[in-house]
Amino acid sequence: MLFLIWLVLPPVYMVVIGRRYAQQCAESAYEAVWAREELRQVLDDLRAVPEPEEPVTVPLARQYRAEPSAPPGRHRLRTDRSVLLARTGT
Repeated sequence: MLFLIWLVLPPVYMVVIGRRYAQQCAESAYEAVWAREELRQVLDDLRAVPEPEEPVTVPLARQYRAEPSAPPGRHRLRTDRSVLLARTGT
């Protein structure tokens, strides 16, 4: 009896796993087809939009000048009191 269980159990196990795997593959294929159709629809909608006659220009970001660095040997956060007062305007 134990021999029959040992003989039958692996094929039954493979059938159960095979069915589950086939079900997962079918679901994944359905989702992939759905996503492809959605993407095709979006691309078709984008192609239907006429392109502008003139090229679109994008303004560039402002370029700021970097403040002069502190002289060597001084930490950049340590500044003279006169420099701080000049910057704040007081």
